[in-house]
Amino acid sequence: MEYELVVLFEHPEWQRPLWAALERRGVRYAALDLKKAAFDPDAIPAAALYFNQASPSAYVRGNTRAVPLALSLMRSLELGGARVLNGTRAFLLELSKSAQAALLRSLEIPHPPSSAF
Repeated sequence: MEYELVVLFEHPEWQRPLWAALERRGVRYAALDLKKAAFDPDAIPAAALYFNQASPSAYVRGNTRAVPLALSLMRSLELGGARVLNGTRAFLLELSKSAQAALLRSLEIPHPPSSAF
C-alpha cells in the first residue's frame, strides 16, 4: 500500500494537530481535501486505513459537496476492503437526528423528545 493512513477532511485548521502528531511518529499518510477531491470508484484503496474527519456542518463553511463526497468515497473504500474509521455507518448516524433517536430508544437510553420532518 502506498500509505499507512489517509485522512479525509474538509477543514484544514482542525487537522493540524493530527498531522503534526503523525509526522512526529513518522506515519506515511496522505491528506485528502474533500473540498477539491474526486475519486475513481473502481480504484484499489491506496491505504489499509482511512480516517474520516468530515463534518456534517461543512455546508456552513461553504463546503456543501464535502458530505456527499465523503459518503460516496467511504462506501467505495469500504466495498474495496479498506478499513474506514468514522465510516459510512457512523457518519450516517451523525447526519440523522431521527436515526440517533431510534438508536437511543433501542438501547433504552433516555433522550429529549424530537420530531423529524
